[in-house]
Amino acid sequence: MGTRGVALLLCLLPLWLGVTCDPELAERIRRETEGGATTPAAQDAIEARIAQLVDGMGGLQNATLAERMAFHGVPGVSIAVVRNRRVEWAETFGVREVALATPMDRTTRLQAASISKPTTALAVLRLVEAGVLSLDEPVNDSLVRWKIPDNAFTQGNPVTLRQVLTHTGGINVPSFLGYFPGAGTIPSLLEILRGENAINDPIEVIQPPGQAFRYSGGGFTVLAALIEDVTGTPYPEWMRDELLLPSRMWRSTFEQPLLEPEIANGLSMRVFGQPSRPWTYPEWSAAGLWTTALDLASLVVAIQESLDGEGTLLSQAMAREMLTPQVGIIGAQFGLGWFLEFRSQPRYFWHTGGNAGYESLVVGHAQGEGVGVAILTNASPSGILLATEIAHAVAAIDGWPDGVPLIF
Repeated sequence: MGTRGVALLLCLLPLWLGVTCDPELAERIRRETEGGATTPAAQDAIEARIAQLVDGMGGLQNATLAERMAFHGVPGVSIAVVRNRRVEWAETFGVREVALATPMDRTTRLQAASISKPTTALAVLRLVEAGVLSLDEPVNDSLVRWKIPDNAFTQGNPVTLRQVLTHTGGINVPSFLGYFPGAGTIPSLLEILRGENAINDPIEVIQPPGQAFRYSGGGFTVLAALIEDVTGTPYPEWMRDELLLPSRMWRSTFEQPLLEPEIANGLSMRVFGQPSRPWTYPEWSAAGLWTTALDLASLVVAIQESLDGEGTLLSQAMAREMLTPQVGIIGAQFGLGWFLEFRSQPRYFWHTGGNAGYESLVVGHAQGEGVGVAILTNASPSGILLATEIAHAVAAIDGWPDGVPLIF
């Protein structure tokens, strides 16, 4: 299908996307699907860089991309590259339907897993800028239907929004296992928080807030309830309208489960290496994002535009605060929702994701240099190994200003 055909296809999205097809939208989708080339010479240069990745992994591996995919047991990968603060190219390789060998394409959605967390953080920061929330006020002041249970750790030391966003709230449940196909009734958001009819423990504070970094999917799940309580709108719907669409993430959704022909089936070593229907992650804000590499790369661009004071996602001041180190961890720093590769100042913002059958990576430059990459795979736990190799290769091929990020 040609790029104009893709634009038409994307313009005829299901009603849940909430967009009206118009010429301007169709043209924007067409441009972003085609990539950043504006002249034949520019297109030739893009194709040459893609060839360096496909044919030799940027010289960093003595193998082709296909050979590295086979080595890691990854059936399909979706890649989008940011250059000069725009999505320069987006391509897919391999298959999305393992059993049927159905090719993946740029509209194929995959689970981004924990990349849901920084995406949610961006939405929360938009609410902070709107005056609806405050970073340094107790989260319980804004929660209505459920509150973080008080205990000895929270007496006189309530969990703040900033602490949740930086994984320093002392909240339990680092990650969620998901629900396999046919698992039965899927718990609601409040049931997950209470640990009722769910496979996770109740969400609670298990160390003093503000004491140290403790990665917490449970904490980020609290943010879904927070968004719903202060907006009066279901989380997937609010995120669609207020974060995904403003970020030009046309093919993304937090709906769980998502059953449609355009999703990639994951190949998960957690189910003995066999093809599997996607697992369900009702913990939307921690693990529930379905997206494409093109969409994730568009999010990187939206952040870079805000950092330069030319975006609409966040103000420049808020974007800079988001990427200001809040807490140190081994080998990196952490901002508001993002890992930071930090030398004398933050150089790259990044996050990984891993659900059953899917692993992903997104990284962007934080200092005004418009480069980045988004990589989604339908394999775990080996997908992140391939994604890391691809990110290194892209950084080498495009000559990223601070070299290969020291983050993987």
